[in-house]
Amino acid sequence: LLDTLTQYAQSTNGVDELRYLFICSAVEVVACGEADEAEMSTEVDDLVGISVERASGCRCARCWNYSESVGSFDSHKDICERCHPVVTAIESKEESKVLA
Repeated sequence: LLDTLTQYAQSTNGVDELRYLFICSAVEVVACGEADEAEMSTEVDDLVGISVERASGCRCARCWNYSESVGSFDSHKDICERCHPVVTAIESKEESKVLA
């Protein structure tokens, strides 16, 4: 179970990452007993524990996820790394319609 969850937590395709499955800003998978002190923590059984902590970074204006990348894009200071390419593509299409 730990290996499978770790695989999804490290996914880079932006779709099946655990943070989107759990609808939260970040997920870190660690073996039971290796987690840092959390704001809220519980063990489901001997294999799985759940800890909840406040996410770092700022809230994205588009998706409301907290990300450390918010503020790093010159053209859009208020969006995250996942939303930036989408917003840029939409703006590109709108700009090409105006020029046509």
